[in-house]
Amino acid sequence: MAQWLETPAIVVAVVAVLTILWKAAHWKGTVDEHRKTMDEHRGTVASFMKEVGEHRKTMDEHRGTVTSFMKEVDEHRKTMDEHRKTMDEHRGTVTSFMQEIRDKVDRIFERLPPMSAMGGSPLRLTDFGERISEWLDAGAWAADLAPRLRGRVEGKAPFEVDRFSREYVHGDEIGPEWTRRIAACAYEFGADESGVFDVLRIVLRDELLALLGHESKPPA
Repeated sequence: MAQWLETPAIVVAVVAVLTILWKAAHWKGTVDEHRKTMDEHRGTVASFMKEVGEHRKTMDEHRGTVTSFMKEVDEHRKTMDEHRKTMDEHRGTVTSFMQEIRDKVDRIFERLPPMSAMGGSPLRLTDFGERISEWLDAGAWAADLAPRLRGRVEGKAPFEVDRFSREYVHGDEIGPEWTRRIAACAYEFGADESGVFDVLRIVLRDELLALLGHESKPPA
């Protein structure tokens, strides 16, 4: 042994072998550590991939839910479109029906005789009523008759004078001659006889009110 140590070549060889053994042991330790680290990383990666797989599964489930939801939305949209179409059809039907009603109402009004008096308080003649009055010469008739009737309306309120005038022209006192003239006037103007009676009533009322000092006609 001592002789080997005295030989430089052997010493160098021994040192070299020991160095190689030490480095090999050191390298093996490093490799083991790297392998351990790689195993840990491999476990981490495996765990991560497992989580990814679970997330993918969850995403697939959500995707299925979203797909189902979108399908329901499409079905609701289709239903709404059908309802909208039905409503449009009903709207068209209602519009057509309302136009038909307007046309019928217009035709009804066209067939009605013109009005000789307009509403309000008191009643007054329309332009058509004025034409009837001129045809009958109702103004002259009322001017001649009113003084003879004055005593029967003296002290009465305007509405009572109006009622008296209505009852007079519809009563027997007006006489058969005026009854025939009223019928002839209604025929001439295509009016209802009641409208002609209203003209005489209003003209007589205004004449009586004028005699009694009442305001008979509202401002135009």
